[in-house]
Amino acid sequence: MDEKQGGESNNDSESKASHITGSDNDATSQKTQSVNSDPQRKIEKLETTIKIDQWIMIGLTAAIALAGILQWRTLTGQLGEMHTTGIDTHDLAVAAGKQADAAKKQSEQAKAQTNRMKDSLERTDRLIKSTNDLAAQARRQADITREALITVQRAFVNLKTLNAIHFANVQEWEVSSQWGNDGTTPAKSALGYLQFQGDANLTEEKLTFRDVDENMSRFFIGPRGVEVIGKGRIQDEVISRLQAKKIRLYAYGWVTYRDTFKGTPEHMTMFCSEILGFRTVNNIAQGDTVACSRHNCTDEECSGEPYGKNAKKWK
Repeated sequence: MDEKQGGESNNDSESKASHITGSDNDATSQKTQSVNSDPQRKIEKLETTIKIDQWIMIGLTAAIALAGILQWRTLTGQLGEMHTTGIDTHDLAVAAGKQADAAKKQSEQAKAQTNRMKDSLERTDRLIKSTNDLAAQARRQADITREALITVQRAFVNLKTLNAIHFANVQEWEVSSQWGNDGTTPAKSALGYLQFQGDANLTEEKLTFRDVDENMSRFFIGPRGVEVIGKGRIQDEVISRLQAKKIRLYAYGWVTYRDTFKGTPEHMTMFCSEILGFRTVNNIAQGDTVACSRHNCTDEECSGEPYGKNAKKWK
């Protein structure tokens, strides 16, 4: 039994040894295989890396090519667009130039039209001025003609004579003024006054030309006609003293009237005379008179001269 055990033990030992040896051989074989396979794997890995790099290069090259193609197409499009835009810009520039030329031509035409209008307006202004001048001349001529007509034809009333009639029964002289119209048209709405004033110390400077009463006469004088107004009484004694140069006797008066022309002002005639005596002319006693140095006037010449009851001033 022990032998069997010894024999089994030896067998186990051999088996273990054989197993160990087999294991060692396997390890050695594996190591050898591993050593032999490493370069191959490196080569394969390198080839794989190279292939990957090649594909990457191919991909990058393709991408670059694609990018170049896209860029070329983009540039081509841009160039085409720029060319088209350039053509459009050129056309726009040409059109703008034509419009500018047309606008310049219109401006020149407008300027020429404005100048023609200005010339026309200036001619019109000159024509208007000439027409106005002619109208003004015509008005002045009409005024001159009318004034000349009025001056020639209007009524013009003035004192003609102082007439006297002697009344022996009462020993008085009746003295009146005779007024005449030298115009060819009548004097209308005439109003006149006659006054006598005498005294030994009376002088022309002392005359007030005031109406002492309201013995005024209203009358009408036709063309070239005469009218007697303002009758007054003077005693024989006064006439005797006058002829003896012991007193001085004055007669003064005024007449207002209107002519027949429209728009003309009221007319005025004033007179003042010193009576030196009376003389008989055609069986009528007329005053021998000398005009005073003042108060003999007509119309505007009488401005400021006193007349009337309150010796008011003529306008």
